[in-house]
Amino acid sequence: MAAIADAAGLARPTVYRRYQDRDALVRALRAQVDAELETALAAVSAAAAPTTFVDLVRALATVAARYPVALLRYGPTPGEPPAADLRVTQLLHEAQAADQLRADVEAGVLNAALFGVLAGVLAQRPDADPQDVADIVSQLLLPGFSVPASSTTSRSHP
Repeated sequence: MAAIADAAGLARPTVYRRYQDRDALVRALRAQVDAELETALAAVSAAAAPTTFVDLVRALATVAARYPVALLRYGPTPGEPPAADLRVTQLLHEAQAADQLRADVEAGVLNAALFGVLAGVLAQRPDADPQDVADIVSQLLLPGFSVPASSTTSRSHP
């Protein structure tokens, strides 16, 4: 808690007045990240135009840039995954069903790759603009995630 107080420029008693211990602080941070991700994903889902992979990456990058350490708990996880993680997998599956993304790779695998690359880019460029992060992630992943132009889409998963 001392390191957290120092990093925030606060006295330790100030942090303890708000959070009883480190676990309480972590729970509050997770709740904040979950709420912001849910809001960002809802906006992507509610867009008038069909959701694209780039729209999804931009929404995730905007929130992830604010909370890069918290990002590590998203993507496929053992136990009960966060609701936002389930929503990302659902959006990826919908993009597969609309032939925007390849269907021969499970949406959960695409999700894991997306969060892994997003976390990696943020680790290397922690001060980058979220839109720049989204562009880098999209440029890295879209060639492999996209439905090949010359192939017929298979609906079976390996």
